[in-house]
Parts: sequence; structure tokens; C-alpha cells
Amino acid sequence: MRQLGEIHKVKARDIWPDEESDFTPWLHDNLPELSEKIGLQLDPVGREVTVGRFSADLVANDRISGRQVIIENQYGESNHDHLGKVLTYAADQDAGVMIWIAEEFCEEHLQALDWLNQRTVGGLAFFAIQVEVFQIDGSAPAPHFQVVVKPRGWRGAEAPLSDRERMYQTFFSLLLEELKRDPPGFTTAVKPGGANSFSIPAGKKGLYWQAWFSKGQGFAVLLLIDTLDEDKNKAIYDTLYAQRESIEQKLEGLDVKWERRDDVQYSLVAVYRSGAIDDGPEELAALRDWAVATMIRFRDAFSDSISQL
Repeated sequence: MRQLGEIHKVKARDIWPDEESDFTPWLHDNLPELSEKIGLQLDPVGREVTVGRFSADLVANDRISGRQVIIENQYGESNHDHLGKVLTYAADQDAGVMIWIAEEFCEEHLQALDWLNQRTVGGLAFFAIQVEVFQIDGSAPAPHFQVVVKPRGWRGAEAPLSDRERMYQTFFSLLLEELKRDPPGFTTAVKPGGANSFSIPAGKKGLYWQAWFSKGQGFAVLLLIDTLDEDKNKAIYDTLYAQRESIEQKLEGLDVKWERRDDVQYSLVAVYRSGAIDDGPEELAALRDWAVATMIRFRDAFSDSISQL
């Protein structure tokens, strides 16, 4: 009978003695392995990026969506210090995706990230990734990434889009192409996913221009306010609402809805019209034209007020 090897689990520190000077550089050079696990295409931007008094371990861009991705690493079990850093980086760097890597996660931290994924909008996603290293007898060590928390409904590279998700992706991809043509520089986003909405940063952390197929309300173009801080969201909304008259003058002809939404964390300012992803090609083309024109009008109408926040 053929002799079989025995699998041994190895501590990360035994392979990479120092998290900052050994593991982070290795991860920087091996992002495709992590990308494959979560269904993104990560391009490294920088290591130890300064955020206030802290340094984010690794910053990357997702080639598919153009979103910024921040990765925080730690050895051993997850702790409150690193959870605080994850939240700080998400706010200060206006990240679209936060990835927390640890050897082990306590249940409370997993619950916290899952809670955040359920209550944040605007494209922000939180991941918990457990890193493990294995050896078979005396073989070379083999790192393994295991996703233990991800946004609900998230589809990685291993899960193909449904027919409906492909319809959303096609619609927003064409909308993005039109936005990039007129006017140039509106966004650097690359490719939407299969969600029923598509968000673009609006120039301030936590603010987004969004096109959205809303259940029961048709189609909307909106300014989404979601900084992860409910009090801050409402303060920003109130500041903009105080300028409602001058803003609406620039949006003449549009029925603007101001939605403070005190029952949830975020607030928004939206314009709705009829439309669904199941509409025919001509109707969807008209919807995209309207969305592009309306998003540009929103940007122009709100730009001065947002820059003063």
C-alpha cells in the first residue's frame, strides 16, 4: 500500500516571522491567490498607507469595479484593536471593500462584520479571511485562505451570475460607458457586478451617486449618504436640506425626493421614474440616457454644497 503523508498546520509566524515586514510584502506579491477566493481582481496600490495615526497594511484596487480595497492583517486571534482599525480605514480612506485577515476569528468579531454587511450600503463590503498554512510531512508550506464572513448574496469567481444578475451587469456596464464619454472624468470605475444598483463616489467620503432599480418604486438616480456613522449621515443630510431651494433650482423639472430616513443609518436624495430591468431594449436604452443625464445634473447641482461639507 502506498504510504500517505500527514498534514500539519503551521503557524503563520513560523513562515513569515514578522507580519509587517514579511507577511504583508508576500501578500502584496501574491494578491491573485486572495483575489480568486473573493471574486475580485486586485491590483496592489501601496503598503503601510498612512491613515491618521495608523498605517493600513495594504491598499489595492479592484480592476472589475474600480473600488478601493483595504486589507488589514494580524497574527493570532482577532481583537478589538484591529476591528477598530478596519472601521477607521473604511471611513478615512473611503474604501469600497474591507478585508480583515487573521489566523483565527472570535465569534463576536464575525458577528460584528456580518452586522455591518447587513446595514451598510453604497457598495461597501466587509470580509473576514482566515489564513492557514499547511505542510505534508516535510513539504514546502502551502498557505490557504478561507472566507469566513462576506456580504450576503456576494458571488465570488466560483459562482456565475444568474440571468437576472447578468441583465443588471449589462445595463450598468453600458451606463458606465456612457458616463465615461460624457463628460470625461466622471468616474474611474471599471466594471459593475450583478447587483440592482451601481454606485460612484461623489467626492466626499461616504457620499455616492447611485443608479438603482428599486423594488416597488421603479428606477432611481440618487445621492446616497452613508458614512457608517448615523449621526454624521443625518448632519450631512440636514446641511444639504438647508440648501434645498438653491439645489432644486438647478434640478428644475425633476421631482426631487428628500429622504432623511430616520429608521435606518443612511439618508438619500432621489429622483424616481418608472422602469424595470425586464423592460425591452428600447425602454432600457431610454432609461440609461435619462440616468446619465440625471446623474450629471445631480453632480452639477450638489457639487458646491458637497465641496463645502
